[in-house]
Amino acid sequence: MTNVVLLGATGSIGRSAVRVLRRHADRFRVVGLTADRSAHDLEALAAEFDPEFAVLAGVDPDEHAPSDWTGEWRYGRPALAEAAADPRADVVINALVGF
Repeated sequence: MTNVVLLGATGSIGRSAVRVLRRHADRFRVVGLTADRSAHDLEALAAEFDPEFAVLAGVDPDEHAPSDWTGEWRYGRPALAEAAADPRADVVINALVGF
């Protein structure tokens, strides 16, 4: 099983990567997901893939009331950089624009 962190999971490139991860769920385990401000979409992906953590890079923690997913929420640009360097990841998919 290959551990994956997906940066920019809610954008167009990220959604394409999500389709591949779904299709090959027997080969990939999502350990981290990130998005800029698309909290609702990221929450749905977190509920589906149950990663170790999810990052909202462009959202202040006071602005986000997490849904039923009980994993670890992280916030801000530093959390995005930490996700990219997470030691559990065998593969990091960068679907970000301009980072």
